[in-house]
Amino acid sequence: MLALTSPTGKLGGAVLAAILGNNLIDPKDLVVCTSSDPSSTRLSHLHTQNIPIRHADFDYGGI
Repeated sequence: MLALTSPTGKLGGAVLAAILGNNLIDPKDLVVCTSSDPSSTRLSHLHTQNIPIRHADFDYGGI
């Protein structure tokens, strides 16, 4: 399993595209973490691949 953060950013998006484009990890073994709303249309390409999307915010709780 791999948890990937910032999938809508430049680096996170590029890493995710490389992982999926080169079949490096099965999509069911990915968990995408984003500070965006997990139901956002910006993440619809992940929803269609059944990749789990979780809300994650590094600032939550003052951490």
